[in-house]
Amino acid sequence: DLQTTRTLVFVPDGPLHSVAFGALPLAGVARRLVEEVTVLVAPSIQLARDLPQPPFKTPRRVVVVGAPDAGPGLPRLREVPAEGDAIAGLYRNPIRPAPAGVDATADALTNADVFHFSGHASADKDVPGATALLLSPKDALTADRIATLQMGRGSRVVLAACSTARGSSPFGEGPISLARAFLMAGASGVIASVTEVLDGASTRFLVDVHTQLAAHPDVAVALSLAQRQAIARGDPIDSWSPFNAVGALSRER
Repeated sequence: DLQTTRTLVFVPDGPLHSVAFGALPLAGVARRLVEEVTVLVAPSIQLARDLPQPPFKTPRRVVVVGAPDAGPGLPRLREVPAEGDAIAGLYRNPIRPAPAGVDATADALTNADVFHFSGHASADKDVPGATALLLSPKDALTADRIATLQMGRGSRVVLAACSTARGSSPFGEGPISLARAFLMAGASGVIASVTEVLDGASTRFLVDVHTQLAAHPDVAVALSLAQRQAIARGDPIDSWSPFNAVGALSRER
């Protein structure tokens, strides 16, 4: 009953991990699911219950990485620098590794409270741990490396790159994705995509997401509120629908 439900938690299986649940249309009304409830995706019940759920604190260590160039075969993302500037401008003293190589980015993420990435991501179905955020034509931060990081307990991550919530599922505990790697690194929640993220199309929406994160520790609440804002403005659906909130069952709900 959506009239009495505050949060709807999905624990998908197989191809359902590729569904943008908040964008699902409701029968009989011209509304989307996220307009009625907060939407959360849990990779598995066990993992969601094991994730850290610390009390909310104002983010002190915020890392923003924009990587417009990923090398031959991938287009330059011309809007990424401006997107990074807009998001970094919301925080006091954000950390912006330059150049954003693997070691510099990994060091910056140690004890980070918030991490935002805009750029390309690569997927490796045969070796899921090699799936990566592409920092430059020569640098790739892999899922295996991410999972070994020690981010701030209960940190929050926003991945504005294509299909960062997707991956193969060999163990029946959800996809081995970039989102999952950040959960393993200590994040309590990750806002990640299940499809393409178009260059520049989501900048305003992502600014709204981070504005909501400043007030809400829960990524599902922050994402749902930002998606409702986008719908109310009449923004194109592809600016906000690619994203799911993946993570823990928070006290805020």
